[in-house]
Formats: sequence, structure tokens, C-alpha cells
Amino acid sequence: MKDYYITTKNILLGDNMKSNINVWIAKSEMSKKEVAEKMEVSQTVLSRWINNKSKPSLEKAFKLAEILDCKVDDLYTKK
Repeated sequence: MKDYYITTKNILLGDNMKSNINVWIAKSEMSKKEVAEKMEVSQTVLSRWINNKSKPSLEKAFKLAEILDCKVDDLYTKK
């Protein structure tokens, strides 16, 4: 089984992938509220991404990486 693959609409991650978004938010010294506002999403959506409840679209993942000054690959790692 592949760990992950990318489609045009969503980044689909396998069960063995873990979000590092919280780590990168802490490094950025921005609040979750500030990140959500810059992403133009609700804090609830951002929280769902952080807690692996849902995944951002490819477009949103690249925007998030840009805001947090990292690569999209940095946002998720193997468990």
C-alpha cells in the first residue's frame, strides 16, 4: 500500500501518516486563528486538518505551506 498519493483535488494520506501542521504553526509564532484567517478557512477546518479528521485540497496545502514557510511534504510524516 502506498503511503500517500496526490490528486488534483485532495491530498489523500494513508492511515500511517500524521499531520505536523501544529508543529509548523508553533514555529511560525502565529496563532491558529491567524493561520485560519490567512487560509480563508474556519478554525474548525484548520483543527480538522491538524487532527487528521480531514485533509486540505492540494491548493490549500500549498497555500498553507507558503504561509508556514515550509514544504507541503513537511506538513505530514509517517507515524
